[in-house]
Amino acid sequence: MNAACLPCESDSALGPDPTADVPPLTWGAAAMRPVVAAARRVAPTRATVLLTGESGVGKSLLARTLHALSPRADAPFVVINCGALSPTLLESELFGHEAGAFTGADAMRRGQLEAAEGGTVLLDEIGELSPAMQTRFLRVLQERTVRRVGGFEQIPLDVRFIAATHRDLGQMVADGRFRADLYHRLAVFPLTVPPLRHRRGDIAPLAEHLLAGIAERMGRPALRLEPDALKWLVGCDWPGNVRALTNALERAAILTDGDRIPVEALIGPRRPISDGPRSLAEVERDAIEHALAHTDGHRRRAAELLGIGLRTLYDKLKRYELGG
Repeated sequence: MNAACLPCESDSALGPDPTADVPPLTWGAAAMRPVVAAARRVAPTRATVLLTGESGVGKSLLARTLHALSPRADAPFVVINCGALSPTLLESELFGHEAGAFTGADAMRRGQLEAAEGGTVLLDEIGELSPAMQTRFLRVLQERTVRRVGGFEQIPLDVRFIAATHRDLGQMVADGRFRADLYHRLAVFPLTVPPLRHRRGDIAPLAEHLLAGIAERMGRPALRLEPDALKWLVGCDWPGNVRALTNALERAAILTDGDRIPVEALIGPRRPISDGPRSLAEVERDAIEHALAHTDGHRRRAAELLGIGLRTLYDKLKRYELGG
């Protein structure tokens, strides 16, 4: 872990996000600049955008920002998680249903696509769509109409679509697991969000943004990071990206009594220096022991907390003879 790289001061490239439930966020790292420039160009258009990148990199937040910068900003922004529902429930959720369409459908219900009329729909985890749903959704993109489950009427649809996935859809097409025609409809304007390890300049403002939300949820005054805690955060690779960073900050906030978070709340208490500075190996061993203690020995969560890969953690456990 390299903790020597300090974040750079930079202006907010996308500016404050007017979407009510998303606080302002700075996208300032060099790796994000091409993404930011492309996002600014595509936001005012009707073009379908495909957001790709590792889990937790901030694809949903970028989707909200695209909506906020578009002429549709005052209309609904609807998020549909394609991987969270069964195909049957997803179909009803997306398209709605007519009364009597199935058992329990006592009244007509508009789907999320209709509810987003005039606005933006984020299809999160689009790679999880079943083959049948891929076919039906392709028709929606082609015809810009929606038909409720159990109905016959084709209802005109005016929405802007953004899709997001951590999967390689191109490879899924090659493997026959995702329709090529749907992929090309979705990937009109692809944007790849780089992982946090390539955007270290974003970690400081992102941590401040996340801490503000954590403090609000906990009903606490504003929280701040001590300088050495900030250096440690910036030096981590964060394989879990924003999600892992959020978990680490929330855990540190719980362990901190005051309003300033020390590095010990992130990596554990450091032993007092007796005969001069401690070695990097000693500090690293302590950090691993503390992470394992805080995750009750769960190695994957410990690796996320430390900002290293699981295989790297196993190598270090063997090197330091930890955990048997």
